[in-house]
Amino acid sequence: MNQPSVRRRNFKTPILTALALSILSACVTVNVHFPESSVQRAADDYVRELYQSKEKGSAKPGAEATTPPKKTGDGTPHSRLSPRFELIPSAWADADFKVNSPRAQEILARQKSRIGDLDKYKQKGVIGETKDGLILLKDSSKLKRLEMKKIDDLIVLENQDREALYADIVDTNGANRVLPELVRKTFSRSFQGLSPTGTWIEDESSAWNRKP
Repeated sequence: MNQPSVRRRNFKTPILTALALSILSACVTVNVHFPESSVQRAADDYVRELYQSKEKGSAKPGAEATTPPKKTGDGTPHSRLSPRFELIPSAWADADFKVNSPRAQEILARQKSRIGDLDKYKQKGVIGETKDGLILLKDSSKLKRLEMKKIDDLIVLENQDREALYADIVDTNGANRVLPELVRKTFSRSFQGLSPTGTWIEDESSAWNRKP
């Protein structure tokens, strides 16, 4: 009479094992390693496309930049500072570096709408390119009072879009401790490299010089 109960216990064992493995696999963080050259090429391509739109005069006004909460893979918001819960060591893999997500393309369209104005004030020495891939007001003495609001808005909107772009690139390409810093560094080089003569440039030692 006890035999059926023994069979039931044996039947549960593989089910419980499969369930445990499923839970553990869900906790794995896949870290993707990219050589710096791959990230730099992607940054160069993105910024080059931005500047090509200026040369062709094809930039169209875009929507105002907004910064919605970042989302996880299942679409739920999460904080950039929220900790990751890992039960087993992270896995590593090689893959192609991507900077062409739908959100990145939306950001690029907005940047195209303001690149002409930004470069005009960069060339005048008003706006500078930082070593962190952002812009700032470098010299307001050359601005008329009515221009200050316009410059402030340009800087805020551009930096919002750049921050959103860098966060999206990290999300798209997988978790990696060094990737956020690498993305900023490579995009900084690209933006500085294509900025016009006269732009204030911050180098890696935090020194500022105007681009010859």
